[in-house]
Amino acid sequence: MRSYLYNNVKVFMGKNAQENSNIVSQYNSIDATWFHLHDLPSSHVIIEKTPKELNDDEIKFCANLVKFYTKYKKEWQNKYFVDMVSTKNVKLTSKPGLVTISKGKKVKIKPIFSFNPDEYKVD
Repeated sequence: MRSYLYNNVKVFMGKNAQENSNIVSQYNSIDATWFHLHDLPSSHVIIEKTPKELNDDEIKFCANLVKFYTKYKKEWQNKYFVDMVSTKNVKLTSKPGLVTISKGKKVKIKPIFSFNPDEYKVD
């Protein structure tokens, strides 16, 4: 699992299906925010703030983090969206890394072209 610190808030990202399931399970009872590419494979990202507490910069950071570690990393000509939802509305399925969500919000990724997540990494 990758860990980041952005605006003094902890952000976690799974590196594979099992880690994705683990962070969802760990944060399921806590009111935090979960991010994932909409309708495409990606890592799960969780930031330790509720959706209502997040500011635009934090949403932009998490959305870019989700996209950065996918095969779509350099494809900015297409419109990409992330699903953003409270972790309380993310439910694990029997398949590792696969979840169902409810009451989510689809957010367009606003690209940060010079994005370098290593600047925020804490492990």
